[in-house]
Amino acid sequence: MANSTLSARQWIHPDEIETSGDLPIIGGGDVTRGIYLLVYRAREPIERSIGALGNHVFDTGMYFYVGSAFGTGGFSRIQRHISVANSDRGVSHWHIDYIAQSSAIQLIDILVVPKWDGECALASALHTSPDCATPVTKFGATDCQCKAHFIQQVSSDVSHREVVDARIQRILWSFVDNYSKRPVDMYRSPLSQ
Repeated sequence: MANSTLSARQWIHPDEIETSGDLPIIGGGDVTRGIYLLVYRAREPIERSIGALGNHVFDTGMYFYVGSAFGTGGFSRIQRHISVANSDRGVSHWHIDYIAQSSAIQLIDILVVPKWDGECALASALHTSPDCATPVTKFGATDCQCKAHFIQQVSSDVSHREVVDARIQRILWSFVDNYSKRPVDMYRSPLSQ
């Protein structure tokens, strides 16, 4: 994936991102910021202490973590998450680190959405999905008003990509222009492509 360019949302397998090499160039030039969604699979139930949130048991299944990459390093933050998932780093800085360091958890997919500051909108949309649940209130969301930024997929009838893509479509349609009855900027939005 090195030296490729992304201009809209794209699913990326973690193996396509070298933790010591280049992260995909997002939109080229200075556009290396946006939001991301990490998809984890718990192969077996695990119990973890999540900092101030206390001890919690996480069932077998799929989990989503929604994060933003608007800081200094932009999307290089994803490389750090991959490092933690590969147990290359033992430091727990964010809530997700406590989960990602477990050998029973595997990072299996990443969604990158450049240029869109919609971290809370996507987390909230996933919480409204009948296919999702909140395993720990405020997980990943201590700096905002969201319920959590860590969401469990409770339905196995649909793929994780279908669940997330359906929620993104719902976000797009929430900005419908009353005159045209079409999503505003649907064809220019980094979400719609």
